[in-house]
Amino acid sequence: MMKKKKNGFVFSVQQYEHPIERAISINRNEIKILKKKYAKTQSNYLKKYFYDAGQFYWGKIDDWLKSETIFNKRSSIYQLNRYEAVDINVKDDLKLAKILFKNRKKY
Repeated sequence: MMKKKKNGFVFSVQQYEHPIERAISINRNEIKILKKKYAKTQSNYLKKYFYDAGQFYWGKIDDWLKSETIFNKRSSIYQLNRYEAVDINVKDDLKLAKILFKNRKKY
């Protein structure tokens, strides 16, 4: 991907498993949906969103020196599936990573 691009960056992303429009917040036992207009919308009709998986950031030296951010129109993404990366923040994340590692396919 880097060879095909004349400038910019390539970084890893993963797709949110569930639509962020249907996210809820809980504040002092009050439950609120992020966007009420999507409360009854089937999830397969909502836009797909991605997050920075943090696995790698590739870029040419000049772009690193000149750019304020890698999140721009000159950048490309490399999408990882949900089993290729686990952000480990709590014990359950570590358990999941160990299960995925133990059961990974041999390539």
